[in-house]
Amino acid sequence: MHRFVLTSHSRLPGVEIVEVWRGSDMVAVIYPSELGIKVVSKHLRGDDSDIEIDSSPPVPAILINFDPE
Repeated sequence: MHRFVLTSHSRLPGVEIVEVWRGSDMVAVIYPSELGIKVVSKHLRGDDSDIEIDSSPPVPAILINFDPE
C-alpha cells in the first residue's frame, strides 16, 4: 500500500514536498520547481516510455514503475 505525506523540504525553507511511501520505504518525492512540478524516484526508467498522455486536453504524466528489481 502507498501513502502520501506532506512535509517540509529539508534544504529549501518554506517549500513543502509530498513523500510517497510504500510500506516503510520512501520511494518518491514530488515537489515544486522553477519550471513546474518535479517527481524524483529511483523507479523512473529514464526513457520515453515513462511519459504518459491519456487525457483531453493532453496532460503529461510520469509513470513510476514499482515492480521489484
